[in-house]
Amino acid sequence: MRVKTLIEIPSARGIIPAGQIIEIPSAVMVKLKGKVEPLQGCSHTPKAKPTIAEIVESEKNVKAIWPSEVQVLMDWFMELESPVAPFYLEPHRKVIDPEKFFASLRREIQTGPTGPRARMGALQADLRVLRAKFN
Repeated sequence: MRVKTLIEIPSARGIIPAGQIIEIPSAVMVKLKGKVEPLQGCSHTPKAKPTIAEIVESEKNVKAIWPSEVQVLMDWFMELESPVAPFYLEPHRKVIDPEKFFASLRREIQTGPTGPRARMGALQADLRVLRAKFN
């Protein structure tokens, strides 16, 4: 619960000055009655955490857009069929199961630009290498 201190409050870490906004458990609120006041909009009962289904549903509503030069790569790749034989993506990176590799890249594309490999540019780099190899 977020509260504002009304007076100086001693704590294990030192003195909390008056007027400071701090986070405290609801159970501690009873001990500090008269020394702190809840901030507007705060209640004494914590909000329930969202379920995984609610989080997934809320993420579906957010539509992130790929930059246009990357979108061209994505469109090209989504129409590409995975090769049957293993191949070297780079001299030190061999793709043993192209079908699984392509499925993984398609999942990453569907995750959008906020996915970890997309944020770091690894997905885009792999697609550029694939385009140079198979185009």
